[in-house]
Amino acid sequence: MELNEKYKEKLVGKALFRYGGMLFVPYPVRTGIAAVRSLRYIGLGLKTLCCGKLDVPVLDAAAIGVSILRGDMKTAGSIMFQLGIGELLEEWTHKKSAGDLARSMSLNISKVWLHRNGQEILTSVSDIKIGDEIVVRMGNVVPFDGVGFRVRGWSIRRP
Repeated sequence: MELNEKYKEKLVGKALFRYGGMLFVPYPVRTGIAAVRSLRYIGLGLKTLCCGKLDVPVLDAAAIGVSILRGDMKTAGSIMFQLGIGELLEEWTHKKSAGDLARSMSLNISKVWLHRNGQEILTSVSDIKIGDEIVVRMGNVVPFDGVGFRVRGWSIRRP
């Protein structure tokens, strides 16, 4: 949730900065800012092209470069704004996916069935000791590394 709020704030800030600048910054200043910001995209496009690749940075640079050559700084600025939003969303998606994957990979098991004296007892994982026999049913996850534990029906030993 914290990650979502962080990127929501970044997204809103980027939009406010863009549209606030359009309202309050004079056109010649906006033109200069757009020209300076375009150097990053054009440089990345040229670098990609020099490596013999025809990838997205080349297309981005072409769109921005053509807009600037035509004297359409508003379009160039809009393209760069949209690319910035795309980069922000890509970063958020990557971080959210990595966090979701880490959470899904964690076991989050707090209780297991302990087999003792012919009975199965629901026991906290922290109470399990080496030598205890736990019951793992089909579809369940084995919550231990198996060293020193026995799973009912088969033993787990270090190879």
